[in-house]
Amino acid sequence: MELPFRLVSVFAVEGDPFSGNPLAVVEDAGDLEPHVMQAVARQFNLSETTFVTAVDEGSGTATVRIYTTTYEMPFAGHPTLGTAHVVAGHLGRGVVVLDLPAGHVPVVGDGATWTLTTARASTWRSPDATRGELAATLGLEPQDLAGEPLLVNSGVEQLVVPLASVDAVRRVGADAALLHRHVRTTLGEPQVLAWAEAGGDEVEARFVLADGGSVVEDPATGSACANLGGWFVAHDAHRSGGLTRVVHQGAAVQRPSLLRLGVSSEGVVTVGGLVTETGSGTLLLP
Repeated sequence: MELPFRLVSVFAVEGDPFSGNPLAVVEDAGDLEPHVMQAVARQFNLSETTFVTAVDEGSGTATVRIYTTTYEMPFAGHPTLGTAHVVAGHLGRGVVVLDLPAGHVPVVGDGATWTLTTARASTWRSPDATRGELAATLGLEPQDLAGEPLLVNSGVEQLVVPLASVDAVRRVGADAALLHRHVRTTLGEPQVLAWAEAGGDEVEARFVLADGGSVVEDPATGSACANLGGWFVAHDAHRSGGLTRVVHQGAAVQRPSLLRLGVSSEGVVTVGGLVTETGSGTLLLP
């Protein structure tokens, strides 16, 4: 079996070919069993790999599966935007809908910039851990936390932790054992977005997760950006005409990335960014 794939970078910085979050998109994957998709994702060894299993040209809807190297995701931001870019290129249209396990996600293109609207309204709840425990989990002091940490779900649940300064964001040094102990999400994998306002509409953020006994940092996390939007909704920050933020992420892992967050006055969350193509090829499978 020969299956084409594309390599793209999502939330890229214009002019920097090594920015953003890389993604492999496997096209025409309708005949693949889930265990094969998982094996292919492990082979690519990227944070996520997507599989386009069906495309309805009339409606512009594509059915898509998203896999990390170890499990399937119901929703993830950069795989959604990168896959929409590939599907839309085949269909010759600027608007597509991805049918994901989390729901139908509409994605709109403007040149090479793609923007998704979350499939569900954000929900949130308070974590069980204390502020001191969360600070220790991130390698920080309690005074480095600002505002209310919340577990937010705009498609996948993650812990969103506001910090007092950009300096605190840059000092984050998460502990894997403490992530497992203090960050309990519905996904099962401890995932944390630590962020701080950087002036104007700018935000600096880092996203960390525990993978077994290790801490992994993601360069650009669209699902977490959506959950940051949900955090703003939870605190009614969107009520007076909505809000926008430009989220800077990835500098700590040498993959600078830009994510564009929007929250309407009704609480609708959008996440957008630049998608660049970096390669293509063919998978040779038995």
